[in-house]
Amino acid sequence: MRFWGIIRTDHRVINDTIIPGPLKREVIDDVQAELAINELCRLLDLSRPVILYKHFKEIKNFGRTVFKQPDFMEPIAFDAFEMEIIPE
Repeated sequence: MRFWGIIRTDHRVINDTIIPGPLKREVIDDVQAELAINELCRLLDLSRPVILYKHFKEIKNFGRTVFKQPDFMEPIAFDAFEMEIIPE
């Protein structure tokens, strides 16, 4: 599995990156999801969003989650940061 980080503005992809996930794992836990979000934010030069229970729930149920302005402590210059799981 891989993790895809996407920055969107006006429904357009402004920047994105993909990182490898854990090997031979079909389901990820909250710690792995948080580590992936942190690494994607580092690579995309973003401040780290506040990760809530709803984000972990969306990752487990849908394989993706979206962070918008209320999820960041400081102003952002884009509409949304998305993290999506790409299965192998």
